[in-house]
Amino acid sequence: MKNYKLAFLVLVLMLAGKLSKAGDLDTAGVFMTMENEIVYMYGDASITAQTVGYHDIKNKEKSFAMRKLKWMIFGNRVWCAFPIRKGDRTYRLQEIIVMTKKYILMSFWQGSPYLYVYDYNSDLVEGKIMIYEGGWGSKKRNQKAYDKIKPYFNNCNEVMKMFEENLDKEKMLIDGMYVEQCEGAPAVMDFLSTFKDKRMKGED
Repeated sequence: MKNYKLAFLVLVLMLAGKLSKAGDLDTAGVFMTMENEIVYMYGDASITAQTVGYHDIKNKEKSFAMRKLKWMIFGNRVWCAFPIRKGDRTYRLQEIIVMTKKYILMSFWQGSPYLYVYDYNSDLVEGKIMIYEGGWGSKKRNQKAYDKIKPYFNNCNEVMKMFEENLDKEKMLIDGMYVEQCEGAPAVMDFLSTFKDKRMKGED
C-alpha cells in the first residue's frame, strides 16, 4: 500500500501562503466549488449534513453549502462530493477512507457514521452501511459492516489488517484511517482533478 502523499495539499497551501498576508493565521485547508473556484480555509472548520463552516483570511466565520462543493482537503483528510443514493443528484461531501484500483470507500455522517463504496465513475456500488463508535459490543455490530465491504477491499492486505485490528480492539471500524491507498490506486491529486461529477454537464 502506498503512503498518502500530500503533494497536492502542500502545493495549494504553499500557494495560499505566498499570496496571502494572513499574519499569524495558517492556511488549514482548501475546497473547490462547482464553479471551479478555490477557497482557502484558516483556523478551525466544521462540517454539518448541509454546510461547511470555516474562517476566511480575515478570521471571519463563513459557511458554504455542501451541495455546491466538489471536494475539500483539511489537514490530512480529503472529502469528495458523491451521490448518497444510486442514480440520485443529491451529492454530499464524503470523506475518502480507502482507495483501490477499482473502488473507493467513503464515510458520511448522517446522525451516525455510514460507509459507502463507489467505483471511479462515481457510481454507488454499496450504500449506507452503518458503523458504530467504539466500545463494548461494537465488534459484533461492526462485523456486519466489515463483511459487506470486505469483498471490495480484500486484496488490500494492510487495509484489511487495519479493519481487523479495529474490530479486535472494539474501536470504530475506520478508526485512524484517512485516504489509505492500496496498490493501483490513483494519486489523490489525479483523482480530484478527473473524477466524474455527474452534476456537471457532460459527465453523465
